Amino acid sequence: MIKKIYLCLCVLIIFTLPTGCSKVKDLQSNLNENKGRYQQAIDNIKEKHYPQAIGILKDLPDYKDANNLLEQLRYLINGSYISNGIWAVGAITSQGRVQLAYDGVEINGISSVKTWDDIKSISARGGDSIEGLTKEGKIITTSTVTKEELLGSEVAPTNSMAVVVEAVANWSNIALFQTFYPQSAIALNKDGNVYAAYPGYEDGTLKLKGWDNILSVADGRCYAVGIKADGTVISNNYDYVGIIDTSKWTDIVAISAGTSLIGLREDGTVVSTGLNRYGEGNVLD
Repeated sequence: MIKKIYLCLCVLIIFTLPTGCSKVKDLQSNLNENKGRYQQAIDNIKEKHYPQAIGILKDLPDYKDANNLLEQLRYLINGSYISNGIWAVGAITSQGRVQLAYDGVEINGISSVKTWDDIKSISARGGDSIEGLTKEGKIITTSTVTKEELLGSEVAPTNSMAVVVEAVANWSNIALFQTFYPQSAIALNKDGNVYAAYPGYEDGTLKLKGWDNILSVADGRCYAVGIKADGTVISNNYDYVGIIDTSKWTDIVAISAGTSLIGLREDGTVVSTGLNRYGEGNVLD
């Protein structure tokens, strides 16, 4: 009986050993491939080819510090640490403070940013104010405009902006945001949900349907845009007079929304869609 068991074990080992060795070889091959691609990404970073590095690292989520590098590169390439407004330019220092460059005229209490601490990102696209995202996930602003003041306006478009002011004040646990304050705003929270405040369309209380696996968001004032984890782009039109068509966009790593929408691909090329009113969409020239 013992001899039969021993014989069966020997046969089993003989047949399974090649399979096990094959799996080990495949694993080693994958490790070597990952090592080579990781080094390629590092070389791209050293050469400041950030889109190309992002394209490689997103396929190596569990290799070494690929996730951490990917997060840093996305932050760097999205540029939310600096913002150019109509009256001032703001930038976040390494200490999380905000520095401004403007002509010395105090607009809407804009210099109050000097009291801000631990700021992760800023947005000055609205023109008369600067908005900042704190490390706690709250959006703060230099604007002194209140919801009550807007609701008291007899001008309908001004009156409708009250929903934006209320929404931005109530949002919490925010990871990313962008706004033309107080005209419109969009935010991605740390749970992966996207909220938008666009008068007459979205009041900022409900998460956007279909906006899943979002990595980055942008506010086009009359439309909202988001980059998905697979590199495709989703958008919602909120009274934009042109057409935002991103249906064929792939491998997108960064976007800029305005009169036209501009997208940056992993290979460093640029695509555009929208009105192209001032030639800003002539990215192939």
